[in-house]
Amino acid sequence: MHSNKLIRRSYSGPHLTCIKYPQTLEVLCKIHDGECGNHSRGRSLAQKALNIGNFWPTIRHDSAEYVKKCDRCQRHKPIPNMPAEVCHSQNSPWPFMQWAINLVGPLPPALAKKEMMIVSTDYFTKWIDAEILSSKWRNIICRFGCPQSLVTDNGSQFIAEASNKVILNCLKKRLEGAEGKWVDELPGVLWAYRTTKRRSTGETSFSLAYGTEAIIPLHITVHSISLEVAVLIKTPSR
Repeated sequence: MHSNKLIRRSYSGPHLTCIKYPQTLEVLCKIHDGECGNHSRGRSLAQKALNIGNFWPTIRHDSAEYVKKCDRCQRHKPIPNMPAEVCHSQNSPWPFMQWAINLVGPLPPALAKKEMMIVSTDYFTKWIDAEILSSKWRNIICRFGCPQSLVTDNGSQFIAEASNKVILNCLKKRLEGAEGKWVDELPGVLWAYRTTKRRSTGETSFSLAYGTEAIIPLHITVHSISLEVAVLIKTPSR
């Protein structure tokens, strides 16, 4: 117990605050549909709720049911056209050594006739970045250093890459009919992707890049035990 709140100890993550309905619905709604939400699937939605320090016994079931009832998720859910195959992934020995770069577009015309974007993905952290009709050198080299190699498939438009599909699907769910505003929504889509655990690594791209998890808006509105303890430590005793 802490401040009359039931606390659950996790195996390797933060201490979890046990919550109940309707607060559980508020948490799922803000993670899934909020400012930093990316309409993630049930597994990712439940994991993100755990990462910010919340727990209830039916968290995974409730997350899956919430996604099933989301109108945008159902209408824009990708339909696989090819049978599943064994994934042959390429590995990188350290962060930001090897990037995959792809061109996405043409997209619905936005302000200043912007219709294309260049998407890059780091093989180690799965960090994804995108630039609208601009060079990637400013966003990658000036922030993470020179990579040892850049990987492309030399195809036109490179539309088959997984990262591209994630970005396009998230933009569809966020925008609905306002397709020309994808430029404004792109930073939020990238942020949501970077702060969601990837199945291939078991970690978020943000934590692998910076060594700590990002503080998302829900941390502020729904206080976690870790933040409350941090505030107590910083508050000078009288």
